[in-house]
Amino acid sequence: MSRRLFAAGLSLLICQLSNSSRAADVRLTGILPQSDGSVFVSHTSNTNSYYLLLRGDRLESIISARDAALGAADSGLLHDSASLATTRFFRVREVPADAPLDSDGDGIDDVYELRTTGLNPLNSADANTLAPGAGGKTYLEVYESQQVPLTTLASTSPFNGEDGVSVTRETVFRFTRPVSSGATFSTANVYATFGGRKLLSRVELASDRRSVTLFGLENLPDGARVRVTIDPGDTRDDLGRRLDLAGNGQPGSIGQIDFDTASVTPVGETAVIGHVFASA
Repeated sequence: MSRRLFAAGLSLLICQLSNSSRAADVRLTGILPQSDGSVFVSHTSNTNSYYLLLRGDRLESIISARDAALGAADSGLLHDSASLATTRFFRVREVPADAPLDSDGDGIDDVYELRTTGLNPLNSADANTLAPGAGGKTYLEVYESQQVPLTTLASTSPFNGEDGVSVTRETVFRFTRPVSSGATFSTANVYATFGGRKLLSRVELASDRRSVTLFGLENLPDGARVRVTIDPGDTRDDLGRRLDLAGNGQPGSIGQIDFDTASVTPVGETAVIGHVFASA
C-alpha cells in the first residue's frame, strides 16, 4: 500500500509494506517536508523496538539508512536531513530492541549506539574513537568487554561437596578468564576455615593468571567439613571488570566451596602391609 504526497516541488512516496521477518516494516502516519528540503517522517512506534528510516531513488531499492531512533510510546519521528530536489521513496523499518542490527557494520549493535552518547548507528567511524572515562579504550573495545560474561569460576579442586578429601590436599580455583596483570591474592581474601578458625596457609597466583591455589601450612582437620572462601574484592580481570566468583552476575561476588575431609582415625587391631614403589 502507498500514498503519494507533493510538497515544495518534490514528489515523495511513502510506502507501507508488510514483512514477516522479525525486522519488519511499520505503518507510516505522516510526512513533514521542511523549507531546507529535509523531511521528517512520523510512524507508529512502541518502546520494545527501534526504527530505521530508509530512503531510495527507486521504489524497488529503498535501502539507504538515513536516521535511527529508539522506539517511543504510540508514535515516533525520523529525519532525512539531505536536501535533494528529486523524487524520494521512504520506508521505516521496525527492529526488535532485543535483536538489534549493526547498520553501519562497525561491530557495535544499533541499540547500544542509540543509548550511548557519542555514538551513531549510521556512522562506522565512531567505533574507533576513544570513549570518555574508559582509560584509553575505544568505544568498540568498551562495547566488546561489556558483551563478554563476567569472569567467574570455571572449576575448583576439590569440587563443591566432594568427600574423602586428603588432609594434605591444596585447593585450586580456576577462572574463566585471566585476572589483570596487577591482580594479587593473599590469605586475607583466600582462606580455609573450620570451627570458626582460619587454617594456616599460603596463596599462589598462577603465571597465566587463570588460577589461584591455596596451600596448607598445616594439615586440614580429618573427618571434617571445611569451607574455602575466595573474596575478589575489587580485583579485576584482563578486561578491567570486577570478578563474579559466585556466578550470580554480580561484580565482586564471593566464591565458596565446602568439602569433607577423609577420616584418619586409626582402626584397632588393623595394619597396612605391603610395598611402596616410587613412581616416575
